[in-house]
Amino acid sequence: MKLLHTSDWHIGFKHNSREFLSDQKAVIEQIFRIAEEEKVDGILVAGDIFHKRIVSDNAVKLYDELISDICVKRGIPVFMIAGNHDNPATLAQGHELLKKGGLDVASFLTEEPHKASLGDVDIYMLPWFTMDKVRTVFPDRAEEIESMEDAFRIVLDNIRNHFVEGRKNILLCHAYLSNAETSTSDEAAEIGGATKVSASLFTGFDYVALGHIHKPQDVSENAKYSGSPMICSFGKEEKQTKSVVIIDMTEKRVRRVNLEQPHKWKTLTETREVLMNADYPDDIRKGYVRLEVTDSSIGLSDQASYYELYPNLLEFSGKDYVREDGKITMTVTEFEEKKNKPEDIFLQYYRDIIDEENAPDAHFLELFRNAVAKYEGDKGNQQEGEGR
Repeated sequence: MKLLHTSDWHIGFKHNSREFLSDQKAVIEQIFRIAEEEKVDGILVAGDIFHKRIVSDNAVKLYDELISDICVKRGIPVFMIAGNHDNPATLAQGHELLKKGGLDVASFLTEEPHKASLGDVDIYMLPWFTMDKVRTVFPDRAEEIESMEDAFRIVLDNIRNHFVEGRKNILLCHAYLSNAETSTSDEAAEIGGATKVSASLFTGFDYVALGHIHKPQDVSENAKYSGSPMICSFGKEEKQTKSVVIIDMTEKRVRRVNLEQPHKWKTLTETREVLMNADYPDDIRKGYVRLEVTDSSIGLSDQASYYELYPNLLEFSGKDYVREDGKITMTVTEFEEKKNKPEDIFLQYYRDIIDEENAPDAHFLELFRNAVAKYEGDKGNQQEGEGR
């Protein structure tokens, strides 16, 4: 019995208003090819299939295409749970019909564990839940629940009570284990730390297929995060090697298979001269780039040059002349928005080109506003004339 463990597809994910559906399609199809090459008996998807509860039409279309590909065309069954980013009601639609086609989805916590069986292996599918949900499902034990640790203990004890002697047991789970290392894109998981639980709670399972944290990692001997298949942020995550986990239940062996990224994510921290020279390999220069200019602010006149040199530029930051040790960080989206804010553009131009230390005085600023007003008036009159 061999299974593939993946999670956190985050279909529809955006970074600064940019979607990455083509990259996600390429990476997930790569996972399917690995599943075929490894001759796995099923695929475990540990939550966060979508990036948001309200899903775009394009994201739904891609999801449908991918699931049809793996379940129907390739004939490999998929066992999937809802994560905290997912809308469980959406994933639950048509469950019984989809199950006949090879897709088994656990969307809501229930007292009777959601279990799938393959050969001599039972897969317990545990979707994302809250403490209130556990209190509702297990009302007789509601008063015991004062933390997420308490809630998990009750839920996992209930699952272990359903173990069948002689069978192997896998848990498919979306959770934040306390000794897991997070990335920038895991900020939602880190807030407050209230959802953290101990790895020791998961004893008794032959394998725990975890989702929720994006860095591939082992948190205990039997509990592992597959990590997200695609890089979703700069910083720590851009240095990660993404992977899936192959679980051989017969040989009692677990190993990772690395995934190639359609685009490299890279932070380039250099002087303006070096960044304008753009002497980088194509996989970096044409990848998803964050520029950090160390010796100057980012003038508006530089924008076109940066876009031309780095076609997939997502973020940049430059020196803040107000504070010698500071910097101004702006996204590409923010720069685009400034096109409709001429006064903001003027103020930045003034600081960058005319006077690094001081803002324009009231008289100078009033002259600029009058010029803009005259331009807008002349533009309006011209359009009115053309419309006659």
